[in-house]
Amino acid sequence: MKRLSLQNRIMLLTFLIIILCLSISAIFIIKNINTSIENQMANNVMNIARSVATDPVVISSFYSSHPEDVLQTYTERIRENSKNIEFITIINMDGIRYSHPNPANIGKRFVGGDEDRALKGETYISKAIGTLGPSLRALTPIMDGDKQIGAVAVGTLTSDIYNAQLQAIKGILVTMLISMVIGIIGAYALAKNIKREIFGLEPNQIAEILQERNLILDTVKEGILAVDKNGIITLINNSANKILGIEGRNVIGEEVDKIIPNTRLKEVLKTGAPEFDDEQVINGISIITNRVPIIIERQVEGAIASFRDKSDLTTLGEQLTGYRQIVDTLRAQAHEFMNHMHVVAGLINLKQYDEALNFIYGEIGAQQLFTGQVTRNIKDSRVAALLLGKYSHASELGVKFYLEEESSLNEEHGIIASGDLVLILGNLIENAIEALSVTKNEENNVVTAYLKERNDYIYIRVADNGPGIDENTLLHLYERGFTTKPSGKGIGLYMVKYTVDKLNGDINLNTGKNRGTTFMVKIPKEEVVNS
Repeated sequence: MKRLSLQNRIMLLTFLIIILCLSISAIFIIKNINTSIENQMANNVMNIARSVATDPVVISSFYSSHPEDVLQTYTERIRENSKNIEFITIINMDGIRYSHPNPANIGKRFVGGDEDRALKGETYISKAIGTLGPSLRALTPIMDGDKQIGAVAVGTLTSDIYNAQLQAIKGILVTMLISMVIGIIGAYALAKNIKREIFGLEPNQIAEILQERNLILDTVKEGILAVDKNGIITLINNSANKILGIEGRNVIGEEVDKIIPNTRLKEVLKTGAPEFDDEQVINGISIITNRVPIIIERQVEGAIASFRDKSDLTTLGEQLTGYRQIVDTLRAQAHEFMNHMHVVAGLINLKQYDEALNFIYGEIGAQQLFTGQVTRNIKDSRVAALLLGKYSHASELGVKFYLEEESSLNEEHGIIASGDLVLILGNLIENAIEALSVTKNEENNVVTAYLKERNDYIYIRVADNGPGIDENTLLHLYERGFTTKPSGKGIGLYMVKYTVDKLNGDINLNTGKNRGTTFMVKIPKEEVVNS
């Protein structure tokens, strides 16, 4: 059997609820209306009965020789002018009728058997079967002073009561029908609106999407945490639980500040501005976080933070940096080798064989000397690869690059990552090489690097004999985006300063017109504590 769609189920359920509510309401309303109509008619006949019983015309007629002549005319006039009154019967103390809708029954005994109490002075409502059929009747004594001289019975047929009740019920049923039609239209509109709000999806499709979403979130290595506009956590995946150290704890519905004391998600909720690549320390773990507001119809309705353990990113960055340095080294060496081969080929063509041999021995010796120095003193393979690559690159541009003999670097540096050293050293050397490559003093362009690792710090010095840095450039040297190169992006020295500051290090420089430039960096080998 085909399953009903969500829209049809909503319509059917809503319609059934409407029918149930209307039916229950109709039962109580009809019951109350029936009782009310019956009570209303009982009051009506009782009021007429009391009015007739106290009328002086009726009382005086009992003392005439033919009371029926006066009373018949009197009662029929009242009956014809009264609604739903079928009979007004006046009887004497013997139960003999003085009036009746059917004149043939005048002079005969009252029928119904419920008149005895009235003849004994009691007033009441009764149901009985008379000559006209089942009726609801009011009976009351007729008194002349303290003496009872007869009684009066005013009645309406039960069929008249039923007819009045039936008319009321028909009105209720018509109202119910109209209500059901309105309910069906409302149910259809509600179902369509709900269907539109959930993008036309069925519940099983929503469940599948939710399961897929949960599986995707739980397989993502990055931690993901979402909050609503009040800063209440609405979503968190397994990676986030692990990074935050709250595995096994259900934090959905809690305030984000209680889980991440130094989070900036609430600032993102206030400003609506995203924040990217922000470093943050949580429970002693350094993480890199991105925070993005959730904006719906131009209103900030929440925010999402994605984060990852910085150590994972550092390891990946170091791996990528190492590979890049190796590639750059090989490329530069291949290019330099081809240049040397061109020189050798030219000398051979000129039959200057001794010059060719001297050139080969000189170049090979210099490169072997530099390579041996790096491999002996620089134990960090990534930094070593960088230096070899920069040597080849400098040679391509006609710049002599030297590593001071006293330089040394261990394989491990405590909390200082190899990637940070590569970034700092690589940018400083590259800037020096590029500064010299555009000068006219091509024969004596020299860049010197010095690295020294001590027990508590690492010292880096990169010097060149270029034209120096002018005062205007010095004012903006470390600003992001500032550059003096036609094709530069102004990111290198900014990243150097950012990294040194992040490691609580110091960076200084000496420069002057035609005096060259020397950068000096000192980085402590101790843990950085964020407050």
